[in-house]
Amino acid sequence: MSTFGTVGANFTVSKYSRSQDTSGAYGRKRRRTQTNPNDWATSIPSQRERVLLLGMSYPDIREQLVEHCDSGRSGSTKSKFNKEQSAGVEMVVDMVKKKLLNEVDGRDLARILALEASDQYEAHAVSIQDGAQFSPEKYLHANFNKIGFVDKVCDKWIAPHASKTKEIRYSQIIMDYFWIPKGWAEQHWTAHLFKTNLPDFHKILKKDGAVYFPFKAHCFNKLVENLSTLSPLYDITFLKRWDLEEVTLWRHTQDIDPETMENVFRKKIDQEDLYCELDKQELNTQLEAV
Repeated sequence: MSTFGTVGANFTVSKYSRSQDTSGAYGRKRRRTQTNPNDWATSIPSQRERVLLLGMSYPDIREQLVEHCDSGRSGSTKSKFNKEQSAGVEMVVDMVKKKLLNEVDGRDLARILALEASDQYEAHAVSIQDGAQFSPEKYLHANFNKIGFVDKVCDKWIAPHASKTKEIRYSQIIMDYFWIPKGWAEQHWTAHLFKTNLPDFHKILKKDGAVYFPFKAHCFNKLVENLSTLSPLYDITFLKRWDLEEVTLWRHTQDIDPETMENVFRKKIDQEDLYCELDKQELNTQLEAV
């Protein structure tokens, strides 16, 4: 059965079996899946696990640079990109320092690229963010609270692969936990997300997949409120702090240098300590409201 989880000090939804990531920190030698170079008749499908990230953007570095190149502002960043032909965390840092990318989009992109650097995961991002040049292949501008959201995900990323060797589904769906100021969850994660869309996530998850929400009173309240609908579909559990390694986004965010995260992207790397907590009084208040 699919599982559902939350990022936080003590709150999550149950564990599931999956292969362990042995790639190590960002910048180390990558491990690549062996493929047959003679099998050129058809495209070789990606062997990477897919991860759907809610509330994050995925800027397109090439397009972002083109936009700034036209105004003559990119300089050495353009030369570096043309030479290396690939984007990485260091390039994102350089772009943010040169004000070619804002801190929010840069922070999202750096964390996603750190996740994908292992070659074990392919990330898709969803938000209603505007402003930057976003990747048409990796980013969906959509509201995950609204009716029909899962259909939009299917139309963009799942249906195009339906005729290939295997159907593409997600191993993890993760709500970003990096910036949740007071009142944010209540305002931006609506009742419809938990009542309708969360059950529908089951349709796009792999058999042993998981959904992760931050450990917030609002999330806890909505899970309890919709327990009768969710429990037949998910094994709901709580993650302890020492279990956070299973959350791919959290694990690879730790690959970024903490000083770089704080000084360039303006957030401490352990944001879960600030936003993913729930005290006893707050919990009792939420339970009384159910």
